[in-house]
Amino acid sequence: MVIKITTTIIVFLGAIVLSYSFNRPKPKVEDPKALFEVYCASCHLAPNPTDLPKDIWKNHVLPAMAARLGISYPDYNPEEGLKPAEIDTLKKHNYFPEQPLISQNDWDEIVKYILSKAPENDELDSRRLYRNKKLKQFVRKDIQITGKPGSMITGLKYNPVSKKLWIADIDKTVSVWQMGKGVIKKIVTESPVVDFDFHGDTTYFTEIGNLDPTELYLGSFVQYYNNTQTPLLTSLHRPIPKSGYYISGCRKRGKKSSFCYSKRKIKRYSFL
Repeated sequence: MVIKITTTIIVFLGAIVLSYSFNRPKPKVEDPKALFEVYCASCHLAPNPTDLPKDIWKNHVLPAMAARLGISYPDYNPEEGLKPAEIDTLKKHNYFPEQPLISQNDWDEIVKYILSKAPENDELDSRRLYRNKKLKQFVRKDIQITGKPGSMITGLKYNPVSKKLWIADIDKTVSVWQMGKGVIKKIVTESPVVDFDFHGDTTYFTEIGNLDPTELYLGSFVQYYNNTQTPLLTSLHRPIPKSGYYISGCRKRGKKSSFCYSKRKIKRYSFL
């Protein structure tokens, strides 16, 4: 009897929860700000509409947002420029839903709200021109690394033991620079390196795969030793390093027992 009553109560409560989930109050269309906060902050922090000018919102950001909500946008193809393998992955995970996740009316209200707040032009903040103070403790000296103007650096770390600077760029090249000698070695990698780890004569590369946002798992963790690259971890989704601590050790608990711990720095990885 007790079991039957308990089961009935659980089923009844479950029905209430499901009923609330499907019928919970949604923001009124008259409140476009509430719609914006609900739909544009469910997967990420809600952006400030004033951070971008209207033309960028209208021609770039809003079409991309619409595609992720299953809304068809005029003259916009979200799969344009993507590789076939990436398109297959996006379809597999329903990245661009075939059925809209929001009504057209609600979407139109969100668009009106954003464009009403966005500035006409991206005005220059003049304070940025004078915020940097002149260097007094040392003189800056430019060094030649890639030989190309405007090279994009993706990874940079100094090895205090060997006293060499390891520099990675977007062209999938690692340059090893040494004071007084310049670039002493260049290493071509499978993808841009975003972090280095030094352990004796061995260096470990964290390769992001594709620097631009992608759903493909192209990242890797590679060992570099004696001019040879050996992948240790592959098929990673845009890995980036994070440092953390593993804590353990020993502490007495009475006369016969003890609690042990130690502190050791470890490296964890996040995936973008």
